[in-house]
Amino acid sequence: MKVFKSKEQRNLIVFFTSIVIICLILYARTRYIMSQCTKVTVGTVKRTTFVNDSAVKTVYFDIEYNGEKLTIDDDYGGKMKNKGERYFIVLSCTRPNFSEAYWDIPVPDTLKFIPQNGWDKIPYNLEKIK
Repeated sequence: MKVFKSKEQRNLIVFFTSIVIICLILYARTRYIMSQCTKVTVGTVKRTTFVNDSAVKTVYFDIEYNGEKLTIDDDYGGKMKNKGERYFIVLSCTRPNFSEAYWDIPVPDTLKFIPQNGWDKIPYNLEKIK
């Protein structure tokens, strides 16, 4: 009994299964790195890229961490993010390119001082204000 009708069909299934496995490994690696040590800083939207007219694909942020100016990105499926908007960014202490934006916690305009090494958690209990 043949399970696959053709060699091409088998190759296609192997290909897509490999893609899924690679994605799961990358996700697990990111979660592991982010579980070791994280800091919170504030990122300012630099630019966005789009999938179509209504959905943003990637948002690029400017941040300062450990005295270094960096540009990081985060995937986002929601509405347009305007240049200059600020969001809390959680990033790995040792590998700042591993990061995640907190889209639903507003950064108040009054928050001006951002420590060079970031905060251990979102400051001033702002995570409770949603």
